[in-house]
Amino acid sequence: MRDYTMWGPALIVTFLYGLLAVFGFDGAREDAISATLSNAVPIVLVTAVAMVLSSFVLGVVTHTLARQLGGDGAWQPTVGLSMLIMSITDTPAWSSPCSSAATQPSSRPSAGPPG
Repeated sequence: MRDYTMWGPALIVTFLYGLLAVFGFDGAREDAISATLSNAVPIVLVTAVAMVLSSFVLGVVTHTLARQLGGDGAWQPTVGLSMLIMSITDTPAWSSPCSSAATQPSSRPSAGPPG
């Protein structure tokens, strides 16, 4: 498993994350939504490619750091796994409406001791 390359999943997930990254920033989201389709598509695609390239560079830095700390693995699995972990851990947590209802404060007064 150590030498299994993660290129396919890493590139797909990072690219999809980059496509959605534009909508995470208020100013960029407003620009992309208010732009015409012919202007919005390049904004989103350039952001996706930039995310893939920047996560690749971060993966190379991770591999270099691992080598400095005594690692001897190949760089491809390290970079691919680093890209995948970076993208997946930064995605927002989606919860079901039922589970979030249990954590919402109740509008009813509590049945505690009179104060």
